Amino acid sequence: MARSRLRAAREFFSLVSQTDPNKYGKAYGLTSFFPILPGHTDEREAHLNGLDVDDSPLARLPQLHMSRLHVIRGLVYQGPPQVPETLDHHYLIFTASIDGDIDAFLRDVAIRLGPDADAIFSHTAGYPGVGDPGAFAAWAFSHKKNNGYLVSPWPFETVPRIQEALRVQEGFGGLVSRADELSDAELQAEFRALMAGGK
Repeated sequence: MARSRLRAAREFFSLVSQTDPNKYGKAYGLTSFFPILPGHTDEREAHLNGLDVDDSPLARLPQLHMSRLHVIRGLVYQGPPQVPETLDHHYLIFTASIDGDIDAFLRDVAIRLGPDADAIFSHTAGYPGVGDPGAFAAWAFSHKKNNGYLVSPWPFETVPRIQEALRVQEGFGGLVSRADELSDAELQAEFRALMAGGK
Protein backbone atom coordinates (compact mmCIF):
# COMPACT_ATOMS: atom_id res chain seq x y z
CA MET A 1 0.00 0.00 0.00
CA ALA A 2 2.81 2.36 -0.91
CA ARG A 3 1.77 5.88 -1.81
CA SER A 4 3.35 8.95 -3.31
CA ARG A 5 4.36 12.00 -1.28
CA LEU A 6 1.70 14.08 -3.02
CA ARG A 7 -0.99 11.52 -2.17
CA ALA A 8 0.29 11.35 1.42
CA ALA A 9 0.12 15.16 1.70
CA ARG A 10 -3.42 15.22 0.31
CA GLU A 11 -4.50 12.53 2.74
CA PHE A 12 -2.88 14.36 5.67
CA PHE A 13 -4.61 17.65 4.86
CA SER A 14 -7.96 15.93 4.35
CA LEU A 15 -7.62 14.36 7.82
CA VAL A 16 -6.66 17.55 9.65
CA SER A 17 -9.40 19.57 7.95
CA GLN A 18 -12.18 17.05 8.56
CA THR A 19 -15.10 18.31 10.65
CA ASP A 20 -17.48 15.32 10.76
CA PRO A 21 -16.83 13.49 14.08
CA ASN A 22 -17.92 10.22 12.46
CA LYS A 23 -15.38 10.30 9.62
CA TYR A 24 -11.65 9.76 9.42
CA GLY A 25 -10.38 9.91 5.86
CA LYS A 26 -12.73 7.71 3.86
CA ALA A 27 -13.66 5.67 6.93
CA TYR A 28 -17.01 6.20 8.64
CA GLY A 29 -17.87 5.17 12.19
CA LEU A 30 -21.51 4.41 12.94
CA THR A 31 -22.92 4.21 16.46
CA SER A 32 -26.68 3.67 16.71
CA PHE A 33 -28.85 3.13 19.80
CA PHE A 34 -32.14 1.33 19.15
CA PRO A 35 -34.69 1.19 22.03
CA ILE A 36 -35.69 -2.45 22.59
CA LEU A 37 -39.42 -3.10 22.95
CA PRO A 38 -40.46 -3.81 26.57
CA GLY A 39 -40.11 -7.49 27.44
CA HIS A 40 -37.88 -8.32 24.45
CA THR A 41 -34.42 -7.72 25.95
CA ASP A 42 -33.71 -11.33 26.96
CA GLU A 43 -34.65 -12.54 23.48
CA ARG A 44 -32.37 -9.92 21.85
CA GLU A 45 -29.42 -10.93 24.01
CA ALA A 46 -30.04 -14.64 23.38
CA HIS A 47 -30.15 -14.06 19.62
CA LEU A 48 -26.94 -12.00 19.60
CA ASN A 49 -25.16 -14.53 21.83
CA GLY A 50 -26.21 -17.28 19.41
CA LEU A 51 -24.60 -15.64 16.36
CA ASP A 52 -21.57 -17.51 15.03
CA VAL A 53 -18.58 -15.16 15.21
CA ASP A 54 -16.87 -17.15 12.44
CA ASP A 55 -19.91 -16.98 10.14
CA SER A 56 -21.55 -13.67 11.02
CA PRO A 57 -24.26 -12.36 8.68
CA LEU A 58 -22.41 -9.02 8.88
CA ALA A 59 -19.54 -10.62 6.94
CA ARG A 60 -21.74 -10.23 3.83
CA LEU A 61 -21.16 -6.47 3.94
CA PRO A 62 -18.15 -5.79 1.69
CA GLN A 63 -17.40 -2.32 3.09
CA LEU A 64 -17.43 -3.40 6.75
CA HIS A 65 -14.10 -3.29 8.61
CA MET A 66 -15.56 -4.28 11.98
CA SER A 67 -18.84 -4.19 13.83
CA ARG A 68 -20.30 -4.86 17.23
CA LEU A 69 -23.85 -5.60 18.37
CA HIS A 70 -24.70 -5.65 22.05
CA VAL A 71 -27.47 -4.90 24.52
CA ILE A 72 -27.23 -2.33 27.29
CA ARG A 73 -29.71 -2.62 30.16
CA GLY A 74 -28.41 0.12 32.40
CA LEU A 75 -25.54 2.44 33.29
CA VAL A 76 -22.96 1.49 35.89
CA TYR A 77 -22.55 3.94 38.75
CA GLN A 78 -18.86 4.23 39.63
CA GLY A 79 -19.19 6.57 42.60
CA PRO A 80 -18.67 10.32 43.04
CA PRO A 81 -18.26 12.66 41.27
CA GLN A 82 -20.38 10.71 38.77
CA VAL A 83 -24.10 11.44 39.01
CA PRO A 84 -26.23 8.26 39.03
CA GLU A 85 -28.28 7.98 35.85
CA THR A 86 -30.92 5.57 34.59
CA LEU A 87 -32.08 4.64 31.10
CA ASP A 88 -35.67 4.92 29.92
CA HIS A 89 -35.22 1.77 27.79
CA HIS A 90 -32.89 -1.12 27.22
CA TYR A 91 -30.96 -0.52 23.99
CA LEU A 92 -29.55 -2.53 21.13
CA ILE A 93 -26.23 -0.89 20.25
CA PHE A 94 -24.93 -1.26 16.69
CA THR A 95 -21.46 0.04 15.93
CA ALA A 96 -19.65 -0.29 12.63
CA SER A 97 -16.46 0.97 11.02
CA ILE A 98 -16.88 1.08 7.25
CA ASP A 99 -15.33 2.58 4.17
CA GLY A 100 -17.55 4.64 1.96
CA ASP A 101 -21.01 6.14 2.18
CA ILE A 102 -23.11 5.45 5.29
CA ASP A 103 -26.44 5.48 3.41
CA ALA A 104 -25.17 2.86 0.93
CA PHE A 105 -23.90 0.75 3.83
CA LEU A 106 -27.23 0.87 5.69
CA ARG A 107 -29.11 -0.03 2.51
CA ASP A 108 -26.74 -2.97 2.10
CA VAL A 109 -27.56 -4.11 5.63
CA ALA A 110 -31.21 -4.40 4.56
CA ILE A 111 -30.48 -5.91 1.13
CA ARG A 112 -27.65 -8.32 1.94
CA LEU A 113 -28.76 -9.42 5.41
CA GLY A 114 -32.51 -9.62 4.71
CA PRO A 115 -34.06 -12.03 7.25
CA ASP A 116 -30.91 -11.89 9.39
CA ALA A 117 -31.40 -8.11 9.73
CA ASP A 118 -35.01 -8.78 10.74
CA ALA A 119 -33.80 -11.24 13.38
CA ILE A 120 -31.34 -8.68 14.78
CA PHE A 121 -33.41 -5.47 14.68
CA SER A 122 -37.10 -6.50 14.65
CA HIS A 123 -37.67 -6.18 18.40
CA THR A 124 -36.70 -2.50 18.48
CA ALA A 125 -38.95 0.55 18.44
CA GLY A 126 -40.19 1.68 15.04
CA TYR A 127 -38.38 -1.05 13.08
CA PRO A 128 -39.56 -0.70 9.44
CA GLY A 129 -38.33 -4.08 8.17
CA VAL A 130 -35.98 -4.59 5.24
CA GLY A 131 -38.54 -4.54 2.41
CA ASP A 132 -37.71 -0.90 1.67
CA PRO A 133 -33.91 -0.49 2.03
CA GLY A 134 -34.25 3.30 1.95
CA ALA A 135 -36.69 3.25 4.87
CA PHE A 136 -34.41 0.91 6.81
CA ALA A 137 -31.41 3.19 6.16
CA ALA A 138 -33.36 6.30 7.25
CA TRP A 139 -34.58 4.54 10.40
CA ALA A 140 -31.11 3.28 11.36
CA PHE A 141 -29.55 6.67 10.64
CA SER A 142 -32.19 8.42 12.78
CA HIS A 143 -30.86 6.47 15.79
CA LYS A 144 -27.24 7.42 15.10
CA LYS A 145 -25.20 9.22 17.75
CA ASN A 146 -22.06 11.18 16.94
CA ASN A 147 -18.86 9.46 17.97
CA GLY A 148 -17.03 12.58 19.08
CA TYR A 149 -14.06 11.39 17.05
CA LEU A 150 -13.07 8.39 14.96
CA VAL A 151 -9.67 6.85 14.39
CA SER A 152 -9.02 4.16 11.83
CA PRO A 153 -5.72 2.41 11.11
CA TRP A 154 -6.65 2.47 7.40
CA PRO A 155 -8.46 5.77 6.74
CA PHE A 156 -7.91 5.65 2.97
CA GLU A 157 -8.02 1.91 2.26
CA THR A 158 -10.98 -0.26 1.37
CA VAL A 159 -11.72 -3.64 2.90
CA PRO A 160 -10.85 -5.54 -0.34
CA ARG A 161 -7.47 -3.78 -0.60
CA ILE A 162 -6.66 -4.60 3.02
CA GLN A 163 -7.69 -8.22 2.52
CA GLU A 164 -5.46 -8.42 -0.56
CA ALA A 165 -2.51 -6.92 1.35
CA LEU A 166 -3.01 -9.46 4.15
CA ARG A 167 -3.24 -12.29 1.62
CA VAL A 168 0.08 -11.24 0.05
CA GLN A 169 1.73 -10.78 3.46
CA GLU A 170 0.67 -14.24 4.62
CA GLY A 171 1.66 -15.84 1.32
CA PHE A 172 5.03 -14.09 1.30
CA GLY A 173 5.72 -15.26 4.86
CA GLY A 174 4.97 -18.83 3.82
CA LEU A 175 7.14 -18.49 0.74
CA VAL A 176 10.06 -17.13 2.76
CA SER A 177 9.80 -20.00 5.25
CA ARG A 178 10.07 -22.54 2.39
CA ALA A 179 12.58 -20.64 0.24
CA ASP A 180 15.52 -22.89 1.07
CA GLU A 181 13.54 -25.94 -0.15
CA LEU A 182 12.84 -24.42 -3.60
CA SER A 183 15.01 -23.96 -6.66
CA ASP A 184 15.44 -20.42 -7.98
CA ALA A 185 12.98 -21.15 -10.79
CA GLU A 186 10.39 -22.61 -8.39
CA LEU A 187 10.79 -19.68 -6.02
CA GLN A 188 10.35 -17.19 -8.83
CA ALA A 189 7.29 -19.05 -10.18
CA GLU A 190 5.63 -19.21 -6.75
CA PHE A 191 6.35 -15.53 -6.14
CA ARG A 192 4.78 -14.58 -9.49
CA ALA A 193 1.74 -16.78 -8.72
CA LEU A 194 1.39 -15.14 -5.29
CA MET A 195 1.50 -11.64 -6.73
CA ALA A 196 -0.96 -12.52 -9.50
CA GLY A 197 -3.31 -14.35 -7.12
CA GLY A 198 -5.50 -11.35 -6.34
CA LYS A 199 -5.98 -10.31 -9.95
